[in-house]
Amino acid sequence: FHQLPYLEFSKTLFVLPCSGRKTKDRRQLRDDGTSILDNLPDNLANELRTKRIGNVPAAKVDESALLPAVERYIGSLYQAAGSAFAALLDSEADVLIISGGYGVVLAREPVGWYDQEYRKSMWQNNLIPRCLATYAGLIRAESVVGLFSTTTGYASTFRKATWPRTVKHAFLISPEPTGGAMRKTPRALARISHQGG
Repeated sequence: FHQLPYLEFSKTLFVLPCSGRKTKDRRQLRDDGTSILDNLPDNLANELRTKRIGNVPAAKVDESALLPAVERYIGSLYQAAGSAFAALLDSEADVLIISGGYGVVLAREPVGWYDQEYRKSMWQNNLIPRCLATYAGLIRAESVVGLFSTTTGYASTFRKATWPRTVKHAFLISPEPTGGAMRKTPRALARISHQGG
């Protein structure tokens, strides 16, 4: 990670995976956050919205209680990198999460509980790469950092994004292909969060 250039958080987009484990906590019922659908151009937002609705039965989406995505996901990555996530969100960095149930969400976007791993086949026509690239252009990101294991559908999706000209650097940060990937990825995130500012 020492080869990464200095990252100015206000000009960096971070893209993270969701987690298999999700809290069913209903005590913090919220629906006051912004959705990525509010940011994307109408045609792309409508395409993502339509695909989300179509995938509801397969994903078993339950929106009777909503939580910000970063609070909904409680897998190893989110537990181990809690302080790093907080540092990113407290800075001016933009954070997107690739989601099995929602396709792609803002880090603080309200989401329900669902039971669906991320599968590219559920989001056809390169929908998620197009959303990532479009969002990067809208916020005029100069750097994009994806934190995924290289063999996952998340990484494949990230690689397919055709980044706009504003993006000067796109990095895929992955743990080594050995055991403990969910422990190594949070460490990578923590290093980045201490580096940027």
